[in-house]
This record gives sequence, C-alpha cells and structure tokens, in this order.
Amino acid sequence: MRVLIVGRGATGLLYGAWLHKGGADVTLLSRSPVVASDQPIALVSEQGEEVISGVRSCTLGDLEGNFDAIIFMVKHYDLLDAAQKTASFLRPSGCAIGLQNGVSSWDTLNSVFEADRLCVGSVYLAATKEDDFRVSFAGKKNHIVLGSYANGVHPVADALADTWREAGVSVTTYADVRIELWMKFLGFATNAALTCLARLPAGTIYHEANRLSLAERSIDEIISVANAEGLTLPDDAKARTVSLLQSFPPEMVASMRKDLDAGRRLELDVVSGRIVGLAKKHDLQVPLHEIAFACLEPFAAGRKPH
Repeated sequence: MRVLIVGRGATGLLYGAWLHKGGADVTLLSRSPVVASDQPIALVSEQGEEVISGVRSCTLGDLEGNFDAIIFMVKHYDLLDAAQKTASFLRPSGCAIGLQNGVSSWDTLNSVFEADRLCVGSVYLAATKEDDFRVSFAGKKNHIVLGSYANGVHPVADALADTWREAGVSVTTYADVRIELWMKFLGFATNAALTCLARLPAGTIYHEANRLSLAERSIDEIISVANAEGLTLPDDAKARTVSLLQSFPPEMVASMRKDLDAGRRLELDVVSGRIVGLAKKHDLQVPLHEIAFACLEPFAAGRKPH
C-alpha cells in the first residue's frame, strides 16, 4: 500500500514511521527541502530509541505517481490548501484521511474529496520534533480513532488500521466517528481556551474550584452545541472530561497556548471559533467561548498586537 503523509511535523514523522514499520510504502511531504531525505528516523521515548529506515521525504515538486491513501497531518488552517494541491495524486479507489484535532476536518476535506473517499479521525499522543529526523514521544500509549461521518469505514482506512496495528499502534475504527471526535473536543477546546486565557498550566487551572468551574462551563457549552447538531454524547461525558483534564501533568499547556506564546498562527477558528459559530447557528449562548474567541482573535494570525 502506497501512502502519502502531508505534514512532516512530529505526528507525521511518528505515525508515518510506524506505518512504514507495519509494511506500508510511506512518503512524507514537506513544504521545504529536506537534506538527506533517505536518512533514518529516530523515535525516542522513555523505553529507548527505535530507528526506522526507508521512509522517503520530498516536496510537492518532486511528488510522483498515485497513492492509495493521503493522510493529512497539518494544522487545520493549512488543510484546504494541502488537500487541493495533492488531490490529483489520490487513486480513484483511494481514501483521503484527515487527522486534525477538533470537529472541522470533515467539512473542509469534503469540499475537495467525495464523502465515499474520505475518513477523518484523531491521534492521542504527545510528540515533539527534535530535528528533521528525530521525534520524541511521551508514554507507552499511542492511539488513533478513525472513521466516516456517513459511509462506514473505507477499505483503505481499514487496511491502514491493520498496518498501524502491525507496528504496535492502537487503532479503533468507527462507521460514524463523530461522537469520538466530539468527546475529545470537549477536553481539547476547553484546555486550549483556558490555558491561553489564564496563561496558566493544567495543574493550576483544574485543581482550584473557581478555575475548575470555568472548565465545567466550557464543557457544558460544547455539549449543548453537540446536542443541537443532533449528537447525543454519553451521560458521563462531562465527568469523564473533567477527570481527563485533572489527569494532565501539572505543567501541561495546550498546543494553541504554545503557539500563542511563540507568536505563531492559532487554530482559533476551529476551536472557540467553531463553538461560537455553531452556537449562533442554533441560537445558543456560549459566553465562555465567546470571550475566548474575542480575546484571542487579535493573535490568531500570529501577530503580537501593540
């Protein structure tokens, strides 16, 4: 199986290397030239270092042939452009797969790919790119959820899941993956908003009553939007999300907070912006995320306002 991974960041390197280990023919697409593109990739964890050889890297101008799967592992603000530029490289029988945080990837990719050639999902693992061919990750758990919104799991996505499993990656596929994505979104969007607004880490936010109450309000707002979208989340969704947030390492902050601190572009539109947009569609009030969007919007383009 020939696989193109669009996005040569930490997760692209890590999950691409694992796919190759499982038996796939993997190419990593980069926006900039990669020196010694055939150099082995080192995967580093507390269990040690694993070196995987044979994964190719190239730029769009060097891309050749067609692929059974194109996996998009870029920030959401780059997703549409990436999909439009690579769509012609997907075989007619192939599957496009979006693995972004949030609940917006399906709509974006569905504007380029037909629904029956599309799957979306999310990865559950923190990883850091140390250099072009070295990535570190924390913990033994590595998990992917993957599926469709309406058409069941594409055969290529099923084959990818099996290939990842061969490399020891846990993958769960769903005929309708929306509930799983919204369950992750409860914690993801809450943590992004609060660690950015408060400029505090998880250990300070989720273990003090006043700040924890803000997290609970955020979760309630997102659940109300999910319900209005016709989704019924589990009865214990709020309790599970609070427990998850309280389990985070004390110093942990959201990736959007790291981007904010570094002056980089933010995925605000698909976090609090997505919640606010859907709330307006359904005439709902989501005051916490309205505040988060309004206060963070001046930084969304990566500028640092004076």
